[in-house]
Amino acid sequence: MEVSPELTTVFAGTVTSTYYNIALQIFCKLVTFALNGLILRYISKDLLGVINVRLLLLHTTILFLCREGIRRACSGNLQPSDWKKSINLIWLGIVLSLPIAFLLSLIWLFAMEVPNDSYYAVGVWAYALSSIIELLAEPFYITAQEMMILKLRVYAKFFSLAIQAALNAVFIIGVPRFGILIFAGTQVLGAVVYTGCFCLYFWKKLQQLKAPTSNSNELPVYSIRDFLPVLAEGPLLPDRLRHLAWSFTKQSFMKQILTEGERYIMSGLQMLTFAEQGIYDVINNLGSLVARLLFQQVEENAYVLFSKVLPRERDQSSPTKKNDSEAFGAKMLEVYLKTITAFSIIIVIFGYSYSDILLQIYGGQVLTTGDAPALMRAFWVYVLFLAVNGVTEAFVFSAMSKAEVDSYNRKLVGFSLSFLVSSWGFVKWLGAVGFIVANSLNMALRIAHSVIFIHRYYQHSRHDPLRGILVNRVFFIGCLAVAAVLPVLRSACDLTTVLGNVVFLAVGAGLGVALLCVLWRTERELIFFLTNLFRRREVKLE
Repeated sequence: MEVSPELTTVFAGTVTSTYYNIALQIFCKLVTFALNGLILRYISKDLLGVINVRLLLLHTTILFLCREGIRRACSGNLQPSDWKKSINLIWLGIVLSLPIAFLLSLIWLFAMEVPNDSYYAVGVWAYALSSIIELLAEPFYITAQEMMILKLRVYAKFFSLAIQAALNAVFIIGVPRFGILIFAGTQVLGAVVYTGCFCLYFWKKLQQLKAPTSNSNELPVYSIRDFLPVLAEGPLLPDRLRHLAWSFTKQSFMKQILTEGERYIMSGLQMLTFAEQGIYDVINNLGSLVARLLFQQVEENAYVLFSKVLPRERDQSSPTKKNDSEAFGAKMLEVYLKTITAFSIIIVIFGYSYSDILLQIYGGQVLTTGDAPALMRAFWVYVLFLAVNGVTEAFVFSAMSKAEVDSYNRKLVGFSLSFLVSSWGFVKWLGAVGFIVANSLNMALRIAHSVIFIHRYYQHSRHDPLRGILVNRVFFIGCLAVAAVLPVLRSACDLTTVLGNVVFLAVGAGLGVALLCVLWRTERELIFFLTNLFRRREVKLE
């Protein structure tokens, strides 16, 4: 079966964007990674816990509650006919952020343990304000997604994070006693820069548009005023998106508990000290660096692809279009799974063996003592679960009908409760490592749910995208061989000397390149398929 040029174009756009986004993200993360490593040597572990756990948790909670459901509902579903009502829906999330931010700030100030820092209250209100400012970019963000202007979000995030990290480093080194004030000020400034990038881009782009185009499929955006809420005829909000947004908002609430559950437990139950929270957060950031650089970009672009290819209500599509879409979706899910699984295995193998060296380079003695090395090794295993879950849920959320979304929301309640209970038990037993074990267990449950959904989705067709989870035999044997060689190599090298570390790193790099070559040679069909799509050639699905 041949893939239509339209589907090929959509995929080519998302893949091109993925590579571009990853390149920019790598550069951005390298800059912020270096600056944060420098900052780590000038602030206390307690301040690290307050900033990176307590205050950032407030920021992400507000954003998740006010934008996640609306983003998912609007992705691939905006229509020119109800554009004004859709804008009203987006602005509803912005308006609701005001009371939500105020209420959560009070909880952070009076219901949680207050650190011994006189500037803590200023930090709480500043981080809440930054969330509201960042939400002002949502009308532009969602429009850019629909117009496939996927590079804009990376530019905006890059400039905001780079400026924020640079100013943090300068001021923390100069006047470290104003720690929370410095982070609070740069957080607000970063939100202003982020939103400003979106506004500036669309203002310049719309200046070039003098008159409406004749293409009825394009969104009716001709001036900045079109991004503001208006009074529309009939209901102010689009019914088809309003209900879907509410379902996704309930879902995002439960997903937020699963995503940030350990931080809620840390902050609410105070099972770890602020210093222990700070170390855990550093390890979490280091361990998830690859996930944020690579896997998050793949997940977000996979969701964009699947939401445009797969019909959310499958009975509304014509049989031919339905078959084409589902076949293309199956092949791309297999491609995503095979790629993400193979790279995850490589990351686990090398990350586990080189954890202590990474910690020594990044944080010095602060991160090479205590539970930090054990936390780092446990986190590499969690990365594998994280990668597979991201891709499978991207497919599931794109293919679910509204009724299925509601059903999944109820299941998320069970996932959330099991996560909270298992976190409490594992932390009592294993300390901070227990959070990673609980996270891995819950990711496994969510992957199992997604696998069942995908199996049922394609059970009456000849497609089997789930086979992408299984890597080929030759590559798997190569991974086992490298995993066995690395401990022997480690014991043979004297890691207390510079020469020993250099030899260990150099030989490991060679083994990593060898594994990539094996992957290249043993997955010729995958490489051929991707190459043809990148070049926008005719693609056939077997």
